[in-house]
Amino acid sequence: GPAPAHHPIDENERMLSLQIALKIADIGLLAEGRDVHIRWVYALEEEFFLQGDAERAAGMPISPLFDREKPGVSKSQPSFFDFVAWPMYHNFAAVF
Repeated sequence: GPAPAHHPIDENERMLSLQIALKIADIGLLAEGRDVHIRWVYALEEEFFLQGDAERAAGMPISPLFDREKPGVSKSQPSFFDFVAWPMYHNFAAVF
């Protein structure tokens, strides 16, 4: 039969579980089809670049991945998927 449901052992584990579930929902576009995923990645990258432009105009240091003169988030997607998203999805699904 199915594995028994996981129940958090304390308030800290419950909060961490909810935070991870929220992060998985936030990056859920990774599970979409390629066309949808690419469209959202480029929209996210433009949002980041606009913030970087504002930081540059204000004389502030430019946040990582927000500088249009350097590779943006679209260039880091394969690594993000392989080293962050996939392990997070896999482990969360294994527990819950």
